[in-house]
Amino acid sequence: MPVRFMVRREDERAAELRALGAEVVIGDLTRPETVAAAPQGVARMYFAMRVSPDHLLAATVVASVARSTGSWRPWSTCRR
Repeated sequence: MPVRFMVRREDERAAELRALGAEVVIGDLTRPETVAAAPQGVARMYFAMRVSPDHLLAATVVASVARSTGSWRPWSTCRR
């Protein structure tokens, strides 16, 4: 199953993910214009970010972008 990660910067961790076969997208979870490409064509999305002053903003941006791109649907429909 293909996996895509969104990371904040190109570094050794991004390179390690690529070496494992993952697609890596660079972006900032607090900036909708950098998040927009990440959910394209995905079936499921997992949001993980350490708790920080920007956590609520990032969660809102990711949910808004996912919904506007058609990548969002209620959890109850994902479990089938």
